[in-house]
Amino acid sequence: MSTELKEGTTEKVIVAAKPRQTNCDQKDVKGKPCWGFLKAWTNPPSELTRKIPAGEVLYRCQTCLALYHGKPIRHVQRSTERP
Repeated sequence: MSTELKEGTTEKVIVAAKPRQTNCDQKDVKGKPCWGFLKAWTNPPSELTRKIPAGEVLYRCQTCLALYHGKPIRHVQRSTERP
């Protein structure tokens, strides 16, 4: 799980987000998924941004605070042109 700490360290694991993933799928102690919303972390600590690939964004679950990295999610916008 990404929210658990590795033994002997205080380092959190950053999970790669699936394409178009918007909800956390980390399981709790009982084995139930969290399903919290993933939000882009606008000002993450610099030590975390060094661990993710260039051009990717760091996301954090609003419920369990799990960390994910992935490509920026762009919202689909309607065209203003009318036929």
